[in-house]
Amino acid sequence: MKPLMKKTFINLTKGLIVLLLLTMLILEAFLTAPYVEYDTSVIYTAVITTLCCLLVGCFFMPRSIRRYIFLAIITAIYFSFYYLNSEINLAHQQERCLDLGKIWDKEQNKCQ
Repeated sequence: MKPLMKKTFINLTKGLIVLLLLTMLILEAFLTAPYVEYDTSVIYTAVITTLCCLLVGCFFMPRSIRRYIFLAIITAIYFSFYYLNSEINLAHQQERCLDLGKIWDKEQNKCQ
């Protein structure tokens, strides 16, 4: 494979991966926002926005150890929100319930 074609292929693959990750993160922010409190939503959206910017930066800008360390820290914060925050877990359950065509009972926090 010619060096120019190889570089183009690698950049195209990187672009598709980043586009997929950005789409998933943005959908996550928009789908959980209506179900969580305003403060949590703002913080979670800020973490997702920072993560999106860092992903683009890490894939397409010159390599920097600081950027990778910051990316690791923000990714850890994102996963701690995603898995350990009760409001966001509840938002995921509500979204799943509505996707299945059922009704979410707010008093019992249960899908019916």
